Amino acid sequence: MEPHYQFQYLRVRELWPESDEELSHYAVLVRFPGQDDVPEPLRGVLTAMARSVQSLEVAVSSNPNTILQVCLLRTDLFRGCEIEQIRDIRAISWSTEGQDIFVCRDRARLIETLAEALLSYEYQRRSLITSDRERREQLEQIADRLAQESAAYAHQHWRNPRLRAESRKQGKLPPAQFEDYVVPYITQLKQALPPLEPFPNTQKIATATRLGLLSRLFVAFRQYCPSKDEEYTEDALYHAMAGILVQFGLEKPGPLKTVTDRIYKFLTRHLPSLKTRRARHRR
Repeated sequence: MEPHYQFQYLRVRELWPESDEELSHYAVLVRFPGQDDVPEPLRGVLTAMARSVQSLEVAVSSNPNTILQVCLLRTDLFRGCEIEQIRDIRAISWSTEGQDIFVCRDRARLIETLAEALLSYEYQRRSLITSDRERREQLEQIADRLAQESAAYAHQHWRNPRLRAESRKQGKLPPAQFEDYVVPYITQLKQALPPLEPFPNTQKIATATRLGLLSRLFVAFRQYCPSKDEEYTEDALYHAMAGILVQFGLEKPGPLKTVTDRIYKFLTRHLPSLKTRRARHRR
């Protein structure tokens, strides 16, 4: 069963379950958004009612948030872990098997919050026209439409005897000459459009969008990961963020430490208060 939502900026194909049986395994672990204030057992009743209308697998495959939750469960952070566990994915030689596994304070809420952050990023990217070429083409289309509407209006105007008489008294031009009069201005408008160079705010918008995503991921991990920093360290947290971004196609593949350092430098450049914390909690 394929996901019924097409993401443009998040790569989910490689993270989606390879079989319906695997999807069924993960579907029971996700939380449907919008039910935070619904207590048990009422939440269970709502889930049962939803399943009576459609299968849980169909419901999960149709909601962008739950699609991302399933994909998150298949990342290196959570794959193969028990229901409340998370993995430290740093390249560390652990002394005993399972030492890289930690218990979250609320893993279900963590995964739901991470999915919300990724989905918010997807929506923000969709709402912005980040391509300068697309902006210019859009302005050119507006100019062409203006020329067409102007010519159409002129022809319509001159079909009305009363308006035609009034226009002649005012010395207005006939349709053919009117087009000749308007088109040069449209041409000048096109020539005045900005060249195909980055618009002044493009980089600022891209930076703000990325900073928003990283900040939300950071807060989610701090809030719902293992409670003691000496267990799941700040350095492990940054590696977890890097792992998610790489697997969802938001960072270039490469050594995880390199990606982690790049994310850390970006965040601390904009949020200097984070600068000392990672160093204090490395191991």
